[in-house]
Amino acid sequence: MPTEEYLVVISASTSGGMAEDLVKRDFSKEKIITLIDVDQRDKYSHVFINLSSTGLLESLSSVDGNETDIELVGEHFSYKAKPPKQVTIGLPHKPKYLLDILKAFCITGINEINQRVESIGKNPVLSLKPTNLHSSQKFNSWFEEELSWSLSSSINTVIYSDDGASEILARKVIKFITDKNNNKQAPALLKWPEFGKDDLNDATGIIVVTAFAGDGGKLRQISRDLREYENNTIPRHFLVGVGLPQSMESWKKLEQFLVRNATLRPYSFSVWKVLPLGPDNIKKSWDALNELASKADNLIKSPLETITDAEAALCYEAMTECIANTSDSLLPNSNGVPLKLTEGFVFFEDKFDDKIASITQSATLLTIASVLQAAREHADPEKCLKPTNYQSVIISPENFLRFNDDILQACILRASLPSELDYSSDHHLSELMKEFLYKVFTRHGHPFGFAALEFAAALAVGKLKLKRAHTKELVEKAVEKVSSQNRALTGLLLMVLNN
Repeated sequence: MPTEEYLVVISASTSGGMAEDLVKRDFSKEKIITLIDVDQRDKYSHVFINLSSTGLLESLSSVDGNETDIELVGEHFSYKAKPPKQVTIGLPHKPKYLLDILKAFCITGINEINQRVESIGKNPVLSLKPTNLHSSQKFNSWFEEELSWSLSSSINTVIYSDDGASEILARKVIKFITDKNNNKQAPALLKWPEFGKDDLNDATGIIVVTAFAGDGGKLRQISRDLREYENNTIPRHFLVGVGLPQSMESWKKLEQFLVRNATLRPYSFSVWKVLPLGPDNIKKSWDALNELASKADNLIKSPLETITDAEAALCYEAMTECIANTSDSLLPNSNGVPLKLTEGFVFFEDKFDDKIASITQSATLLTIASVLQAAREHADPEKCLKPTNYQSVIISPENFLRFNDDILQACILRASLPSELDYSSDHHLSELMKEFLYKVFTRHGHPFGFAALEFAAALAVGKLKLKRAHTKELVEKAVEKVSSQNRALTGLLLMVLNN
């Protein structure tokens, strides 16, 4: 029982749990006040505002859409209690090693979007070509210097991951060691996972080589295998050409995992360049479109009275065909032409303006993805594209005006997280995006609206969100203007209402 005078004020509740707990601890219910609750709880406290009170709700003035959404989660207000923070992407968000990566890979070294890499049996959204790494003068200079300074003289075994890219790098390591040892016995060369305990009996030191690494799943497995196979803890070195993790945080965790061992001395870890590309949500954008097309195949009705069922069916068919033809690219402009970059892209720093026609969609997407991830990890809270417990964060609508090339707008849509394109919690932002999107859709045949299909797709799959009333108004007005001018676009807009 409290011995001092007190008054307990609970800001908000959905369960009454805190007040109940206090009463069980001998606090008086007469001295406990809950400001907002979803029910009246006379056994535990006085409730100032009871949201279940019909009379109270009826007495509230009608809303006009300008209110800030508030959610109650347990005993806490969620971050929607504050308007979302807007982040404008710019040069402060340029990744540290972006330009180095682009100089080595931009023109000929980035595979097409979703291109199958047979050596790993996968279709990564973005992947680099090993030939560009091995022929890079800057990488090779770093390679020589790094091994000269950090490679232990006891290394006599080289292990490379079976990925179709790392064997050449492993053989470079062997040549380096052999040359330094005046052509004495060359180190043993082992391919993971095709080795066992017996292959390491004579190992006095090991270097594990991989050309490219994401979040390091293979490197972790190799490290676990070595712990099982090694008789003693011997020097070990991990060497990576380019790291393409989801985040710098995940890369640091990888390094920490790899360098730890039973001794006080950490294993060595070397990497030329690291370029985080963000969470694995870009791939999902193609998957979501395929799911949307599958859903459209089963639709026979139009969600709008202004569009007949027969016309809607033609629009769904055109939309499905468009999606099927772009499994390895972004959606085209309304003229069927692939989206392309123009000169002056700020993150290219004029280095590729004379080769702009050779810039692939995959190079542009890689750049935007890395920039957005750099924004998520920015040290300045005002520039950081990361929500807090109290406030959500969105990509400012201004970004779509600053980056007005159709392909840049499309890449921002693809590489963003759904929460970063959620304008539904703020009336002003939702209305601003509604007006912008209306102009994009109605000018789909002109450069200003060449990314119309991408914007409509983002709305249709639910990644880009406006307030419900704004979405309905936007689609109805846009479809009235576009109609049969572009059936694929109209089909995507109709799917917004079908979801």
